[in-house]
Amino acid sequence: MTDRVPRLIVPALAVALLCWASPDPLSAKPKSVKPAKENAMLRTKEFVAEKGLFRCAVPADWRQVPDDGQDARSHVAGVMLEGPASAEGGPPVLTAFYYGPGNTVAEDAEAFLGRQFRPGRIKLPGDEDSAVSDTVVAGRKARTFTRKSSRLYPPDSVDAKKVPMLRETVVIANKPGFFVLELTSPASSSGRWRPALKRMLESFKVP
Repeated sequence: MTDRVPRLIVPALAVALLCWASPDPLSAKPKSVKPAKENAMLRTKEFVAEKGLFRCAVPADWRQVPDDGQDARSHVAGVMLEGPASAEGGPPVLTAFYYGPGNTVAEDAEAFLGRQFRPGRIKLPGDEDSAVSDTVVAGRKARTFTRKSSRLYPPDSVDAKKVPMLRETVVIANKPGFFVLELTSPASSSGRWRPALKRMLESFKVP
């Protein structure tokens, strides 16, 4: 009997060690699966501005904010989209607008930038602007910068909290007028939504 015990124990020990070394398939976390929000964000469709002023790819599942006609009266054309709502500080907002001659914002791209950094502009504690960088979009000269700020969320709530925000702005020169593409989102999740702005810039076309 004694010479049979080791032969019974060895297989049992092997099985025990194998089970101990193998990961639990129910607790394993797949590394290649992306969050559903990111997958939804990368599905795009083409947006064509009024009169074909420009076209670009926008997130297919984001909500387009209705235009009340004020933009047309102000010689502005474009689109505003809201992404998925979140508890981080509200939904991300992606915009692309053309400012034509006679608009009430600025005469050209440089004037628009000048208004953004005008002396005496009110800045709250924590507000911070990056340096302005040169880039090229759709073969046109462009300038880009980011702005850190904050807002209370949820709005109009006694439980509202101060949420750090990040706005990424790209100003594209044109004759006549100019284009402004922006992504505004809670700073904590800005990296999640940045591909939407990147895709918009890569696909941006002007006749």
